[in-house]
Amino acid sequence: MKLKRNLSLNPDINNVFFSQLGLSDKSLGIQRLSSQSSCRLDSHDDKAIESVEVLSLDDLIRNNKIERVYFIKLDVNGFEGQVFDGANECIRRFRPSILFELNVNEIIQTGHTLFGIFELFENYGYQLYNDNV
Repeated sequence: MKLKRNLSLNPDINNVFFSQLGLSDKSLGIQRLSSQSSCRLDSHDDKAIESVEVLSLDDLIRNNKIERVYFIKLDVNGFEGQVFDGANECIRRFRPSILFELNVNEIIQTGHTLFGIFELFENYGYQLYNDNV
């Protein structure tokens, strides 16, 4: 993985937690999930099915005794609502900076709304910024 390789090139960086897993609103154990790249340049429609441990972010932090979270970056193709629902304790306790991408159509397909995401962050006391302005 690119992230792991880049971290190995920077041995002085010791505050990054790396784990291959799925994030959701609750921990579900090992799940067989289908995934597909949304950014293929060669126009192939390859789908992969793999077994992945699915956890909430709050459980991941608790299970690994992570003492501080400064930054969260998400690109979960419409599942932002589920991931943020499973990160309540983390967001309230640590107030990390959060960078995420939103696609309205994908959010609706997963049962959430854009308004719901905005309201969630408003309740946390966050301000949202749009980098496409």
